[in-house]
Amino acid sequence: MGIAPLFQAIIIPIILSPAAYFLGKRYGAKSAWFSFAVLLYSTIMLLYSAQISNPYSESYTWFPQSLGGSALLSSIGNFGLLIDGISIPFAVTIYIICTAVALYSVPYMKHRIFELEGIVAEHSLVTEVGEQAEEPKENSKTNSRF
Repeated sequence: MGIAPLFQAIIIPIILSPAAYFLGKRYGAKSAWFSFAVLLYSTIMLLYSAQISNPYSESYTWFPQSLGGSALLSSIGNFGLLIDGISIPFAVTIYIICTAVALYSVPYMKHRIFELEGIVAEHSLVTEVGEQAEEPKENSKTNSRF
C-alpha cells in the first residue's frame, strides 16, 4: 500500500518547496514549470481523494512500531486527515488557484526579468552619463551663514 492521496496532496508541496527554491536560483523563470507540475499533481490527488468517498479520512500513527518505534512512543496516539462536503470546495478552490498562479507566473516572470534587466541597464547608463557630467570642483568654499 502506498501513501494515501490526501496525505500526498499535502506533503508533496511541502517536501519539494526547497527544491523549487534552488531550481529558481539556478534556472530562473523556467523553474516555475516545476512548481506548476507539483501543484497540478497535488490538485489531482486532492480531487481523487474527494472522489473516493464523502467523507474521506486517513489515519496515521505518530511512531509506528513497524518502523522501530517503541511501545511508549506508539502510545502517543494517531493523527488523521479528513475531507468532507464542507472542506472539499474550499480545498479544491485553494489548490486550483495556486496551480493557476504557478502557471501564470511563467510568462509573468519572463516579462518581469526582461523589464528588470532594462531598468538596470538604463540606471547604469544614467549613472555613467551623470558621473561624466559632474566635474570635481577644487577649492570650493562652503556657504556659511557667519
